[in-house]
Amino acid sequence: MSEKPLTITILPVSVEVDGAIVHILEILKSRMPGGKTVYHAICKIDFNGITTRNFDITFKTEEEFKEKLRTEVAKLKLMNWLYGKDFLAKVVSR
Repeated sequence: MSEKPLTITILPVSVEVDGAIVHILEILKSRMPGGKTVYHAICKIDFNGITTRNFDITFKTEEEFKEKLRTEVAKLKLMNWLYGKDFLAKVVSR
């Protein structure tokens, strides 16, 4: 019988994703009616001197979570490029 390694992460944790700092504040585990497990992460992003409001991401696997984080950062970069930092700050900040 092989043992799986135990990985423990104490939240909150901050990671760099494509040039932005993502703060993962909380991860909640849920079971769907069919028995499948899904996770809900509460995050915020620091990009270009702007911090977003807290937002949630629902995911099933770690790879899906990483891809969704990259997508969120890409949306911030695109909005910054198209409309500028002032507009971005108004849209994503408190």
